[in-house]
Amino acid sequence: DTIGAMPGDTQRFEIRGPDGKIVLEQTSIVVKGGLSWSAYAGRKPPADGWRRGIYKGRYALQRSGTIVDVREGWLTIE
Repeated sequence: DTIGAMPGDTQRFEIRGPDGKIVLEQTSIVVKGGLSWSAYAGRKPPADGWRRGIYKGRYALQRSGTIVDVREGWLTIE
């Protein structure tokens, strides 16, 4: 969730696995913004499941070449 996304903004999702490698990378343009903005990205797990460890996620909202909001979080798979 972010606040104040505007049409034409660029949003970028990135998730890194326990080894630091990117497991998801997605960039898209905001079509309709809003005061309260929710977006998501994801992918299906590999056939052998997700590796154990810490996964770090990052969402960045960019407007006219400037990052205006960043959200970061992590999840541990045991």
